[in-house]
Amino acid sequence: MRLAAGLALAIATAGALAADGLAVYHNSRFGYSVDYPADLLVPQGEAANGDGQVFKAKKGDATLTVFGQYLMKEIHAQCDAVATARSFDDAHITYKVEKPNLSIASGYRKPGVVFYLRKVKAAQTCLSLELAYPIEDRGTFDSQVARISMY
Repeated sequence: MRLAAGLALAIATAGALAADGLAVYHNSRFGYSVDYPADLLVPQGEAANGDGQVFKAKKGDATLTVFGQYLMKEIHAQCDAVATARSFDDAHITYKVEKPNLSIASGYRKPGVVFYLRKVKAAQTCLSLELAYPIEDRGTFDSQVARISMY
């Protein structure tokens, strides 16, 4: 009976996600999941080492890259989105959040590319998510930033 109830809940949840246009990518190596807009992004297949996946736009040049990695004690900035964004030669940061286990940076790279970078520390791992898209696609992808979640 519990199995049937669990299955019914899973089916109901999947239906709700599908109706909302979101799909779920689950990474078993690092134990995280990502909700992404299936109507806009297409998964390109998990990396050979199992750490994550790249999603490309059905139309245009947008990409969503998600991955996990093990933290190394001697590299503290490894799981810091703001430090990562500052390391880009061409980045202009317009928004940032810096908390002990969460960092976010967004802004512009190269002429005309918007980026959103989120890093989450979890135990001895760092979970990373980067969405990049042409500035002319802001009308489509700016609203997706809040919908794309990593958990």
